[in-house]
Formats: sequence, structure tokens, C-alpha cells
Amino acid sequence: HPFLIDCSNHNFKLIIGKYSNNALIKPSQDVVEICQEAERTFRSSNVFLPNIKHRMFNEIKNKIYQKRNIFNELNNHCKGQQLFNTHRDQIISLAILTYLNIRFHHAAASKEKKIAFL
Repeated sequence: HPFLIDCSNHNFKLIIGKYSNNALIKPSQDVVEICQEAERTFRSSNVFLPNIKHRMFNEIKNKIYQKRNIFNELNNHCKGQQLFNTHRDQIISLAILTYLNIRFHHAAASKEKKIAFL
């Protein structure tokens, strides 16, 4: 399963290639980095705590903003826009929220399966 692999190894790239067929589009390296950071944060957190999604979102976003190279090509495009309401910020937020929604759904489904199995 793509969420249960080590994102730093070669298998991650193979899975991206496998799922980049038909109407699906290969993600940019920036999106891959965002997803890898989200996965690291997700795995290091207790995902069944209240309000954890919001805290994880902020933690991931802080880590991403410490990396200056994420969506560098949008820096010139974002001039004149509000500091934290740029296209760059919106894309980063959307990527993080989409990834977290998928992971939380997967975690809940896995927990339900374990409970049903017992």
C-alpha cells in the first residue's frame, strides 16, 4: 500500500509511476516533498487525538515553509499578493489537506477493520 512504504526509497518512485496512468498526472517534486513531510508527521503523531488534524496541518506547513525551494517558480508570480494568501500558499495548503484527508480516512478504515476482526 502506498502509505505504508518508506518514502525515501526507490519503491516510492515506482508507486508514483504505477499510479500515473490514464487521467492521473505525475506530481511535481514539490508536491512529492510536501506529501513526504505530511507522511513523516502523520506517522509520528497519535492520529486519534482531538483536533490533531489542525495541529498536524500547522506543523507540516511550518516545516514546508522552512524549505525555501518549494514552488520557487511562483515567487515572482506572488509579488503584490498578501503574504499568506498567495497562490503558492493555497497550493501548499491544498496539497497538505488533501493528503491528510486521505491518510485520516485510511487510518479510520484500518481501525474499523481491526475492531471488526476482533
